[in-house]
Amino acid sequence: MVNFQMIVQKWPIYHFVWGKAQQGAFEKIKTLLASSEILALYDPKKETIVAAGSSRNVLGVAVIELEALAICYGVEKFENLLLGKYFHIQTNHKPMVSLLGKKILVTFQ
Repeated sequence: MVNFQMIVQKWPIYHFVWGKAQQGAFEKIKTLLASSEILALYDPKKETIVAAGSSRNVLGVAVIELEALAICYGVEKFENLLLGKYFHIQTNHKPMVSLLGKKILVTFQ
């Protein structure tokens, strides 16, 4: 039987520190997230990219399924902005690139 008290006692103790450096980095991130480079109104004249991804903690076919599900969710979520417009799907998952290829995908209702 494992003695968890002995394991926990051997773990190093980490102290949470929030100093001037951490506060400065936090303020910089807040400013960047609220900037016009990050927050902008949708412009239908500009190139549109749907970027979606899934967790890397899953193995095998489940990764492809999750990646495809994330892409489908992103397209469905922004359907009103994408309908009738060419757009790019961005993924970092190589098998998805080969599955989708360079084909123009069309859906029928």
